[in-house]
Amino acid sequence: KYMSKKIVMIILICICLLMTDTALINAKISMNVGQTKKLKAFDNNNVKWKIKSGKCVSINKRGVVKALRKGRAKIIATKNNKKKTITVKVKNVYYKCDIGSTAYIIVTNLDYGTQKKIVGSQITDIADLLTSQSLYRTISDPYEKMSGGGYSLKLYNADNKEIMCLSIKGKMLYVYNENNDRSNGPDLMYTTDDAQINCDIIKQLFN
Repeated sequence: KYMSKKIVMIILICICLLMTDTALINAKISMNVGQTKKLKAFDNNNVKWKIKSGKCVSINKRGVVKALRKGRAKIIATKNNKKKTITVKVKNVYYKCDIGSTAYIIVTNLDYGTQKKIVGSQITDIADLLTSQSLYRTISDPYEKMSGGGYSLKLYNADNKEIMCLSIKGKMLYVYNENNDRSNGPDLMYTTDDAQINCDIIKQLFN
């Protein structure tokens, strides 16, 4: 009986230690590019966070990790010489051009300032062209300090209200949602592994 009670006490003590140590909640997590998530380890107080391997994420001192690009990474949480490891898998998010309630699009050639209005099947053709190119989410902009060039596509509904703006420059697609006044940059950015986005259908509008 004494041994049985001793074993039970040892088990209870171990359980209590595990509970106060707060075992790592997110040992393996999956994220999409552009997503942020707060990690949890120990009691989340005075925890030091460090990226052990991989360049697809960043992490701050509060344990907030941000997915930068597709890949895998290992993050180490340290407290009182104890360590926990989190494995992070970052996946691409691919662009799907949703024309929704679009009645017409005003396409602007940003090199020359010329415009064309497109309706009907031309709208679908452009949406299909952009969707088919496997453009994936990115948070870095190689053209950030460059102005001009490319095409602007402003989508309007039947009430002549702008519902979205797409801007194409080189290998980048910038998405501005309805309430974005453009002052703080695009809501979303997508890119391609090709030299540039295929704009053949759009180019033909201006020939």
